[in-house]
Amino acid sequence: YADTFKGDMAYEIMAGRGEYEAAQIIITAPMGIIAEYQIEVCDLICEENKIDKSYIDVYNEKYIEVTASNATYSTGLGWYPDALLPFEKAVEYGENVVGDKEELRNQGIYVETFIPRDIPAGDYTGTFKLTVAEEVYDIPASVIVCDFELDYESHLAQHWIPSGRGFGDLDSTYSMARKYFDKIAEYRASTHRMGSWWRNEDEWMEVVRIYANPNLRDENGNRLIGEKQTYLAAIHTPTTYSETDGIDRKQFDAFHSRLIYWSIKDGYDYLAKVGTYPGYIDEPQFNNTWDKVKIACKGYIEAREYWADVIGRGDYQTINEKAGVSEENALTQADMDNLGEFKTQLSKSMSLVGYYVTCHPDDRLDSTLTTQFYSGVSSAIKSSSIYNLENWTDKETSGNRAYVCASAEFGYNLDTEPVSQRLMGWYLYDKGLTGFLLWEVAQYTSSEWNTKYGKHISSPADPYSKSDRSSSAVGDGFIFYPGKTYGIDGPIGSLRSHQYREASEDYEYFYLLNTLYQNKGYSFKEVFEKICTSLYSEQAVTSDTEIFAKQREAVINLLLLAKKGVFVTEYSEINAKIQLKVVSTGEEEITQVNGETVSATKETTIAFDISQKAGNLSFETKNGLSFTLYLGGVAKLVQSPSKDVMTVEGGVAVADTLNGLSTVRLDFAEDETVQEERRVYQTTFTADKKAINRDKSCLTSYFYNPNDGAILVELWFMGKDGRTVYVDDLVIQSHSYGAIISTRLDCENWSAIRSLEGVRYKVTSLTGAKAYSAHYLGLYVVD
Repeated sequence: YADTFKGDMAYEIMAGRGEYEAAQIIITAPMGIIAEYQIEVCDLICEENKIDKSYIDVYNEKYIEVTASNATYSTGLGWYPDALLPFEKAVEYGENVVGDKEELRNQGIYVETFIPRDIPAGDYTGTFKLTVAEEVYDIPASVIVCDFELDYESHLAQHWIPSGRGFGDLDSTYSMARKYFDKIAEYRASTHRMGSWWRNEDEWMEVVRIYANPNLRDENGNRLIGEKQTYLAAIHTPTTYSETDGIDRKQFDAFHSRLIYWSIKDGYDYLAKVGTYPGYIDEPQFNNTWDKVKIACKGYIEAREYWADVIGRGDYQTINEKAGVSEENALTQADMDNLGEFKTQLSKSMSLVGYYVTCHPDDRLDSTLTTQFYSGVSSAIKSSSIYNLENWTDKETSGNRAYVCASAEFGYNLDTEPVSQRLMGWYLYDKGLTGFLLWEVAQYTSSEWNTKYGKHISSPADPYSKSDRSSSAVGDGFIFYPGKTYGIDGPIGSLRSHQYREASEDYEYFYLLNTLYQNKGYSFKEVFEKICTSLYSEQAVTSDTEIFAKQREAVINLLLLAKKGVFVTEYSEINAKIQLKVVSTGEEEITQVNGETVSATKETTIAFDISQKAGNLSFETKNGLSFTLYLGGVAKLVQSPSKDVMTVEGGVAVADTLNGLSTVRLDFAEDETVQEERRVYQTTFTADKKAINRDKSCLTSYFYNPNDGAILVELWFMGKDGRTVYVDDLVIQSHSYGAIISTRLDCENWSAIRSLEGVRYKVTSLTGAKAYSAHYLGLYVVD
């Protein structure tokens, strides 16, 4: 490779205390050369402090071949690094060589550092030694430790299912099941039924206590989990279908009575983390189990309400009986009397325990019974879908979650953009979702459709060579590899499993930020949403890992500023004119804005017009804290608001102004020819088609909603012969501006429309109004 292609030979990461962060070292062997390599890490020093090398894990990346793919956004066929084999095992098994196959002349070494919780912030440096074919290379190492710490307790509820593990490790014992549970817990995730290693409810409950309660200590006052572990955000209870009661009530009572009992004994609300995924009503939209869903949900709600009432009445006798508590350990009336407000909290938590149905809100469901969802990312990514989730029921719930399978964005896929799994945490927080489900993480079999029998047939597969184990996507169903192959008693992780852990840690950034902002009465929601628009959209996630690194650093800087009492808020964007507000509630003062020195101030509004020039919106404080919001290139107007180039169905276009801006007001009236419940109307614009193409980084449409209720605006591309391609959508709340920001135009289905002729907007009232309006402000592209 040319020198301009190669990165600096260095190991550089940035992270907060209590999290993992990793980087790769890539070795390339010239044609015909087979080279053995070794790597030696060292302690990293910052003044008198150090990160001991025991906190640095080194893995050899094992490659797996993708020979075919039906992923929507595949990055191509070929060899992909995935399994992360501990480096000492690579040496033991003679796999620390590069160039032994013509197609495998690049070799990655994955170096991951856990940031100790007890070290001060600073730049910790040292020199790693890389030896390749007996030649020694010095690798400068730098770990910047930021001045914040992630909570010991996770807040993203993850549910990973390892049911196929036995076919890889050839071991289906309780012991091996427990090893998978423990390994998955290292990735901040729970397993289905908290694993299937337990022999009875009391054994199950004891492990739940260890992994869920941050207050428990041993006789020496030490935590029951290690420094690198975190307390799980989700407790998954077993559940079984019953045709008579909807669910197995005896099973439900056995587990939930123990959760209640130990919540009272430990003074910790385990119920707030409880939920279940009922696989027996999985994906009713595909399995046509709508009636079964209603029966099961009704049974679950009845059981939930029964136990909420038991807690509320202080019925300790029923709790003792169902939990099988011995007389000497039984709850007493005094225990219940001492609960105070905690009893009310427990009763409420019991009434909200999750029963998540794997589909999206659907009219075939009863919204009084089915209230919580695991929605497929492929459908939930639309703004309209998120709106439907948020407005499905007026009942209080513990929130909705997402699941990934097949070729969904942020999914398992081996052959999609490198940051796909990492961005899961960003997407979930951005959309208000509280967790996610991986339907299978250890599928050590190959599942193929058998036309003769009309179903999928599974057969054992070599997990280290078979990448297409599911017909729907390469990598779907597995993020672990069996350790037995290398004499390891338990599973081996992958690049993807490690990236999902990073995603969970990123989620903690946002959780911490929200806490800091809310405590002072501010919100970072709009700023965060803008940051996310550069990372993913309806089309695909970003292909630019440097953009991700910049945006992650921007979020880190938001955290550092918030800890010093500086808050970035009230972001707005109208017709390429951008502004936000910065407020300092502490001693910090803003001294630089957009690169220019300003009079020191505690509060300022920063503006930037990207229709005039390319640049970023930034500021700096007197003590060197800073923040940069990356805005991309110059925004060019493609379509100005003009009623003369518009065709409006079901309404009229009227030239208007709004706060000094020229607009076209779209007035929609009752139209009996429109039969759809939400009354969708189409507004077509003839845009400058030469200005919109796959080489543009971004396409932005600006609207204003003058109505009392929310509207949905969908963006479509129009092609020859009436062909259309859906691009993106946006829900705009009442009396608010909105921008449909569509990135990754290179991923659009351009061949379907043959050639772009214009754009079309479908404007929908989400309240069912028959008469409503929308202001169109303009359409811009960014190079």
